[in-house]
Amino acid sequence: MAESSVASLEGLPSNVATVLSAFLTAARNDLAADLISAVLFGSAAEGKLGPTSDVNLLLVLRTFAPDKIRRLRDAFLTAEAAIKLRVMFVLEDELASAAELFAQKFADMLRRHRTIFGKDVLGSLKVARQSEVFRLRQILLNLVLRLRESCIARGQRPEQIARILADMFGPLRAACATLLELEGGPASRQRWRALPRRSARLEPRRRRGCCRPTKGRRWLRLPTMHCSRCSRSRCRFFNARRG
Repeated sequence: MAESSVASLEGLPSNVATVLSAFLTAARNDLAADLISAVLFGSAAEGKLGPTSDVNLLLVLRTFAPDKIRRLRDAFLTAEAAIKLRVMFVLEDELASAAELFAQKFADMLRRHRTIFGKDVLGSLKVARQSEVFRLRQILLNLVLRLRESCIARGQRPEQIARILADMFGPLRAACATLLELEGGPASRQRWRALPRRSARLEPRRRRGCCRPTKGRRWLRLPTMHCSRCSRSRCRFFNARRG
């Protein structure tokens, strides 16, 4: 890929590719020479976006010029609303420090990324094992604390439990991948690739009768408030089963 061109956005839904391409065009025009690289990472880079997934983008800059950034605001807000775009703005000389302080995020980024504009800034980046271990322990403990809070606040309904699991699975999957990678060996990499299949075990069973999950939400098959039989958001069967 030439550094002055945007790579093909294959594997992304057409609406995501269109909005992301428009944002990248605006970024190239507004940031000009300050834009060094644009890197897609996470599930979008794998071509495995789910209904609740964010589109994660790393923009590496030579300098953060407020006047140029302000010109990019409208394009960013449009993409944020349309495709849940999340952008990490990092200066080139901050990359090493960011990888050390956010070791878990950058370890996952190194596993799942695609450079779509500019030079490959992650190719030579290394994440120290000590930093990965420290950040991994921090993230896992934070997940435990959040799950305890969610258990008290939202753990009384099956559909709420499913949503809690959906929210937790992304960071938990990344943490598991880091843990397996730290163990090393080909077997660990195979186990990491099998994690998405293992997530199917978390799928709640479909309800029988009225008010079952609608067909439109396949990722984790989260129960919704919509009744596929009577087309009402809360029918008497649904309320009876919730009681």
